[in-house]
Amino acid sequence: MKKASPGGESEATGQSVNPSRFASLMRMSMEERGMSLTDVARAVEISYEHARRLAKGLTPPGHALTEVVSRVLGFNAAHAWDAAQSDRLQKKFGVQLDRKTIMKEHARIEECRNMLVALTPVQYQAVLSILRGFAGQQAVTHSPKKVEKPNLLVHERSGRKFRDD
Repeated sequence: MKKASPGGESEATGQSVNPSRFASLMRMSMEERGMSLTDVARAVEISYEHARRLAKGLTPPGHALTEVVSRVLGFNAAHAWDAAQSDRLQKKFGVQLDRKTIMKEHARIEECRNMLVALTPVQYQAVLSILRGFAGQQAVTHSPKKVEKPNLLVHERSGRKFRDD
């Protein structure tokens, strides 16, 4: 049976595995309690393969699973959830981020949200139209021009294409 070592390497292959905050927390707690992946899988009621992927950082857990794993391994569920979310963001964007950093960088979203809730449905739709227009301008500004092809028609029986002039 393969076990993940605390350093995030497979004992069988010695290959480095993507280190994740949640996986590190999980492996450290397993080691402190003397639990194997099989023990954790049984206690959490997940497959051995799922437990292995969590411990290697190959897949971040969902919220409910984070709660259960935290209870079984005896670590703070909120801290574990933040670690799992950070792992998701790193996987998606390639940089280590946490919720606080993201909220600080996107404070203007919160400012807009506070204003949007005060709008009437008609005003809200008008604001959305304006934003879509701005977003469309950005897309046009930053994308190469598309060359329009002439209209081509396809003959029903032969399948041959010809221009419609």
